[in-house]
Amino acid sequence: MSTTHKICPACGSDEFVSTPNRYDVLAFEESKFEVVDSHFTDEETVTCRECGEVVDIEESERQGKIVLKVLTP
Repeated sequence: MSTTHKICPACGSDEFVSTPNRYDVLAFEESKFEVVDSHFTDEETVTCRECGEVVDIEESERQGKIVLKVLTP
């Protein structure tokens, strides 16, 4: 059985990473950073761990294979 649908079409890697959907607002107090507030985003990003190409999550799930986003320059 072929596993080409499970790898990055750009580089062949089979490892992907997600970008956290939370970020912290920091303040520099008394010579160190302190978290002032935290915010969550609705955005989820998955990229190839090897080459950094961005995966189109919805299209990948719809097609049942890894599909990369086409980024406009």
